[in-house]
Amino acid sequence: MTLGDNLDSESGLLSLLFSKGVIDMREKQIIQAEKIDHVRNEKLLDQLLKKSEEDFSRFVDALKENNQEHIARILLKDGG
Repeated sequence: MTLGDNLDSESGLLSLLFSKGVIDMREKQIIQAEKIDHVRNEKLLDQLLKKSEEDFSRFVDALKENNQEHIARILLKDGG
């Protein structure tokens, strides 16, 4: 299993990332346009790779707020 398989981007995570300024409306719409979960998650992760460390920190916070602490722990354990 990969991070893209475990991430739940449809549970309000994208809205949280948008509200925190991690992604903009265009990025959110591009990600939401994908119908297959793992493809949508890969799009999100691709966008996050282009972001700052501060945005990564906001992403981790959003995961925690979105009841995806297990994903946040994996990311932080791997040196994020």
